[in-house]
Amino acid sequence: MGSATVVGITRAPSVLEDGGVLKARCTDEHQALQHAERKVRTYGKALFALAGLLCLSVCGNLASSALTTLVFNHFKESRVPAEVPSDSKAAAPVGTGLTSQHGTGPKGMTVTPFEVPTYDKDTADDEWAPTGMKRCAVAPGGAEACWELADPAMTDVPDFFLQDYTGLTGTLKVGAAIKTIGTSAFANTKLTRLDLSDATSLVEIGYAAFSSNDLGGTLVIPAKVTTIRTSAFANTKLGGLDLSKATSLVEIGYAAFTATDLGGTLVIPAKVTTIGYYAFEGTKLTGLDLSDATSLVEIGCGAFSSNDLGGTLVIPAKVTTIGYYAFASTKLGGLDLSKATSLVEIGDGAFSDTDLGGTLVIPAKVTTIGASAFQGTKFTGIDLSRVDLYNATSLKSIWESAFFGTELADILKLSGGPLGSVRT
Repeated sequence: MGSATVVGITRAPSVLEDGGVLKARCTDEHQALQHAERKVRTYGKALFALAGLLCLSVCGNLASSALTTLVFNHFKESRVPAEVPSDSKAAAPVGTGLTSQHGTGPKGMTVTPFEVPTYDKDTADDEWAPTGMKRCAVAPGGAEACWELADPAMTDVPDFFLQDYTGLTGTLKVGAAIKTIGTSAFANTKLTRLDLSDATSLVEIGYAAFSSNDLGGTLVIPAKVTTIRTSAFANTKLGGLDLSKATSLVEIGYAAFTATDLGGTLVIPAKVTTIGYYAFEGTKLTGLDLSDATSLVEIGCGAFSSNDLGGTLVIPAKVTTIGYYAFASTKLGGLDLSKATSLVEIGDGAFSDTDLGGTLVIPAKVTTIGASAFQGTKFTGIDLSRVDLYNATSLKSIWESAFFGTELADILKLSGGPLGSVRT
């Protein structure tokens, strides 16, 4: 092993030692994506509302024409003669409208106001529910309501289907015909459970589909789901996530389960390639099992930050990128990169403020260890023996603040020394 000084110790311009600027970079990307998604969502709502208005206009005209024809035929057949009421007031001519407490209608008719049926879990009436919704054939135990998406003609739940409808409570069962659940379809409702056990055709759970509601319990993802989109279950009360049947799952989107009560150990299935930005940020997960995640390529910015992850994390073979702050502010005690033969980049702040200790072994293909990547950890040694320092085919730079606040910080400033295997 040569002792050539090929490892560059790079000072990040305007980077604070506490990682503030780095977090801002991550947050800027976060906000930019959120802004783009909000625009898409806003435009979608506008189009949806416009379509609704057009539909109401057409339907209203058709209803008015039908009502006029019906009334005309009725009075033509009955030939009711005009009469003078007992109070001697002249009757209105045939065909004119009379005003009642219920509205205005042709002479002799009482027009009752149209009332939208309201949800009441204690009634057998299902008229309140949109097309495709009905009461469960077999309701779960307890007093909560249970509703099914079981219409065989409904394969795609529309965007904004029941968004903000707080009358929707209890359990929602998704039937076998449903393939996609659209953007914000059940966002901001009062659902407390989601049953996907019969959702054998479900492929995609859309953007914010179930966000910001009262969903709790353990969510079991079925076999054909390939994508869980951005914020799909964000800000819910989910306590568990079972991906053992999710054999087709490829992508867990940005902030998909952020700010939930997910706990225990999360097992990532074999076909998942991407865990998006902030996917599990701020949860109560205590463990992460990537042993089956043989297709995993990217762990996004902040994906598991600020939760209770502990133990030793083993990074699988195909992972190329561990994003900014991916595991920051967790309770991880060990990091095993021995199988991470494809790893190229350990992002800024990736493992900062964790309990990682011992000797860090850097895999052969790593090119960059980002600013504050291991700041505030308990590492006592770094092993670069797998890296070809002599030919400089891999590792290009270790940011000066990468190990700030650890016992390695001063050693790594000695860029002129042999870095094949550095220990305190």
